[in-house]
Amino acid sequence: TYLTEDMLAVVNRFGQIAKFRVNDPDYSYRNNRFIKTAIRAYYDKRTKENLLSLLDILINCLLDGSEAPTPMADEHNSFETLDVENLHEGDILHFDHMQLRMETLTDPSGSQWFPLYTDREEIEKGETSNIVANVTLENILRSGLVSDRVEGVVINPFGQKITLEKYILEIILNEYDQVIEQKRKEQ
Repeated sequence: TYLTEDMLAVVNRFGQIAKFRVNDPDYSYRNNRFIKTAIRAYYDKRTKENLLSLLDILINCLLDGSEAPTPMADEHNSFETLDVENLHEGDILHFDHMQLRMETLTDPSGSQWFPLYTDREEIEKGETSNIVANVTLENILRSGLVSDRVEGVVINPFGQKITLEKYILEIILNEYDQVIEQKRKEQ
């Protein structure tokens, strides 16, 4: 195959980016730093503009498919039966009855919230499960909206936190759904 130099440069750059994505465990959280920055700005100056900026950034992260490290609870204690001493590289594990659910946090008034951590640094500020899975921001926010177990979602609960009650989640997700629908119509 014959590629022009400019096309070869594009292919090489793509290879560098793809390699970076594979080697960086926090790649799927890369845009969440904008959420942290917007929260800091809101803490510095609690204005309507800063709150709208945070909501806009959340919607953009949803559109980007951003993920967050999410503590999970093992409903049936499936890991207790795991024989770690006899595991070998390449072994395939089967958990017939494993069921994971997102952990909740309880606030001082007794209300439960799903946590949304923007990165591993935030998750390590508190005590959480040793089972952590990447979950899309969309799934976390939708779960916070529809779950009867929680009042909503709290972003970075052990640091500068923002609480998103169900009515705010509904606004964010309705706006996100409208943007997605508009994009579908444009295709």
